[in-house]
Amino acid sequence: VRMRLPARKEGGGRDGPVMGSNFMTRTAIIHGGAGGIGAATAKQLSAQGFRLHLVGRDADKLAGVAGPLGATFTAGDVTDASLFARVMAESGFSSLDALVYAVGTINLKPLQRLTEADFFRDFQVNALGAALAVQAALPALKAAEATSSVVLFSTVAVAQGFTNHALISAAKGAVEGLTRALAADLAPKVRVNCIAPSLTDTAIAR
Repeated sequence: VRMRLPARKEGGGRDGPVMGSNFMTRTAIIHGGAGGIGAATAKQLSAQGFRLHLVGRDADKLAGVAGPLGATFTAGDVTDASLFARVMAESGFSSLDALVYAVGTINLKPLQRLTEADFFRDFQVNALGAALAVQAALPALKAAEATSSVVLFSTVAVAQGFTNHALISAAKGAVEGLTRALAADLAPKVRVNCIAPSLTDTAIAR
């Protein structure tokens, strides 16, 4: 995953890579910041000069990613609705240029083996978590000097249709619908996009 946001100068102008003292520091929160895609995104944004706050379940893994990048972090589970307000408070960001929700599940079973609890959990982690993350960050996203950005994650399985992917396709399909709705709701101040990767070499996919 390669992400690049335009650099922001003092006075609101935009130009090239972040460099020199004339550029204001931009801020980003990454949910799933210790995962494969989240950690790679953190490194990319750090190289562009972002101040980062990472979020994930494993404090030790978060510390391992955050330390070399000079980032802060919050450890917690996205199924805990109180996490999202805590993330905003612990980030210390009064304005936010980018929010990344790189959280996901892979629970591949035929429909007849899926339970109601499976559906509730995957929708909670993928779709509800994304919505609550954006909701909590919205005042800070709107306070950004320039246009801010939200990036959510789906899966190619939503569009392609794969065997045993009913659960993840349903949950990530909801994320794609959420993306379109939020893009309409929050334009033009906040951009909302969704990336739908194929199989990616991350721990969750192994």
